Amino acid sequence: MNAFVRRSIPGALAASLMLLLAACDTGSSDSTTAGLFDNEGRQYDFSGHYARANDAGEAVPLVQPAGRQSGQPLMWLRLLQYGSVLEAYDNAGQSWSGSVSPVAGGAAQLQLRGRTTAGAAVDIAGTLRYADQSSTLDASWIESGFSGSLLASATVNPPTAPASPSGGEPDDGQDGSGGGDTDDGSGTDAATLSISPTRRWFVPYGGDSGTYTASGGTPPYTWYVSATVLGAVSPITGATVTYTTTRAIGTNTLRVVDASGASAA
Repeated sequence: MNAFVRRSIPGALAASLMLLLAACDTGSSDSTTAGLFDNEGRQYDFSGHYARANDAGEAVPLVQPAGRQSGQPLMWLRLLQYGSVLEAYDNAGQSWSGSVSPVAGGAAQLQLRGRTTAGAAVDIAGTLRYADQSSTLDASWIESGFSGSLLASATVNPPTAPASPSGGEPDDGQDGSGGGDTDDGSGTDAATLSISPTRRWFVPYGGDSGTYTASGGTPPYTWYVSATVLGAVSPITGATVTYTTTRAIGTNTLRVVDASGASAA
């Protein structure tokens, strides 16, 4: 059942400040604990040391045509992923920040922004694609007066397999005695891990809060949000927690994990 919490703000301003916290749709960071998921529930982490080599195994610049970017050439990029938030640093000591989209078909769209050692602002936009414990970064490099391509790869962790709702084997519709599963009369398997309410709207003016409760699965429960910059839960363990917004605007996801490793969002 949907529930709504609003702060008293003039109509036009309130409309522009609405934040949706969707318990079933929150995939990715800033949270150092939240994950980036595809539609089948697999969790991806594209963090890695992205570099490029020629046929002789020698490191080559990531940005092509070589010699055209301003400042010191980009030779490697260390990418750090926290949910949907990306951070990076490079061989020249420059820092980068950006985001990554939900995963589809093993691929996600990324955006990064930073500067060269010459002080030129740069946008990197492209695709991260996973295959066989390797991630390929294929993107455009855009700075004032020059647009090129960026290609690099890194060894990354394989995606985690989706957990079944109760943390066990997938439900085959049988209760082990040849009959069908029983439920608690509500039409929902009592063992299924779930969050209530499933969706709630908040005005991100700072301090708005709402209560969420986990049921089913195997207690104890641990709670996470996909973007701590948007809000936080307290406490982070227990059946019932309170989510409180910050002043940031965006979409956040609330996820609960039970003792067996099953999760619900």
